[in-house]
Amino acid sequence: VPSQFAVLGGTWREFYVTTQPVSVATAVQISATYGLITRVLTLTIAPAGTATPYSGVPAPIPGVLQAEEFDVGGEGVSYHDTDRGNEGGAFRQTDVDLENTSDADGGANVGWISPGEWLDCTVAVASSGTYSVDSRVASPGGGGTYHIEVDGVDKTGPIVMPDTGAWQSWTTVSGPIVLTAGTHALRVSFDSNGATGVIGNLN
Repeated sequence: VPSQFAVLGGTWREFYVTTQPVSVATAVQISATYGLITRVLTLTIAPAGTATPYSGVPAPIPGVLQAEEFDVGGEGVSYHDTDRGNEGGAFRQTDVDLENTSDADGGANVGWISPGEWLDCTVAVASSGTYSVDSRVASPGGGGTYHIEVDGVDKTGPIVMPDTGAWQSWTTVSGPIVLTAGTHALRVSFDSNGATGVIGNLN
């Protein structure tokens, strides 16, 4: 497992950690020292090829899904990100880019999003029916698109990010989604940039 630690002056040191197979998601702490600086990183190890809920149990629907609490599993399993490292350095250490948000609930948002990236979240739907998806988004230039899949099926079609004026100026985009009761794999897939060359931020 490649891991990176930042040290003073923007220098990076990369090292590799060997892990053993696990049957359930397991969190371990690793540390690295460079000169007088020590950095500690929490690494979550998931069963190979298996995505597991971030909290250990599927997120309930109806309910609030935090974008930064995507499943555990790693690149190509619970998410796909086109660059290495967490650009914003917030919340958790994966290749998904997270930053602290000024949105009403605080916490972190997903940023530095590129077309083709995606996030998975295991959800438990209480009952079958038509739900409203209310997404908190921000973008300094509108037109970026994403969609939501359930068990590999596109359930929303393209959702367009509006121009909110700034990366941390938030608004809600709403639309219907039909869900069936039970446990499902929900995926947010980011599709295309807007005219200004960005998709936007998701909270």
